Amino acid sequence: MPFLIGYTFAVSLGTIQTAWTIAGNTATAPVLICQFGWNTEQAIRYNTLINTSAMVGLTVGSLTAGYSVGYGRKKAILCWNCIVILGCGLSLLRTMATICIGRFLIGLAAGLMNVACSKAIDETIPIEQQAFFGATTNMMINFGIMVAMALGFILPTDPFKQIED
Repeated sequence: MPFLIGYTFAVSLGTIQTAWTIAGNTATAPVLICQFGWNTEQAIRYNTLINTSAMVGLTVGSLTAGYSVGYGRKKAILCWNCIVILGCGLSLLRTMATICIGRFLIGLAAGLMNVACSKAIDETIPIEQQAFFGATTNMMINFGIMVAMALGFILPTDPFKQIED
C-alpha cells in the first residue's frame, strides 16, 4: 500500500500542469497588465488571447494523446515534460507571440499528461483499490488550481511599486 500511495502521488503530479493551464494566467494577469502597460480594453483582449491559446493547446493535447501514449506512457510523459520546459521558457519572453506560443505548448503537454497519467494510474492500481485511488487525478487538478489561485495573493498588483520603495 505505501508503494501505491507514493506511485499514485508521483504520477498525479503530472496532472497539476492541467490545473496551471486552466488557472495559471488568472493570478498573473495584473502583473502582465502592468508590465505591458495595457489599458482595460487591451487587457481583456490579450488576457483572453493568452488563456485561449492555453485552452486550445489543452484540447489538442487531450485529443492527440492517444498517439503519443501509444509509444509508451513513460516516454510520452518524459518527452512532454521537456515540451513544458520549452513552453515555460517561451512564456518568460516579453512578447505576446512568444507568451501565446509558450502557453499553447504548456496546454498541449498538459492535455497529454492528463490522459497519460490517468491511464498509468488506472493500469497500475489493483481493481480492488480503484475506489480509494480513482479520484487522485481530479484531486490533484483541483489542488493545482487552488495553488495557482493562492499564489495570486502573493503577487503584487503593481510589481514596479516594490522597486520604487
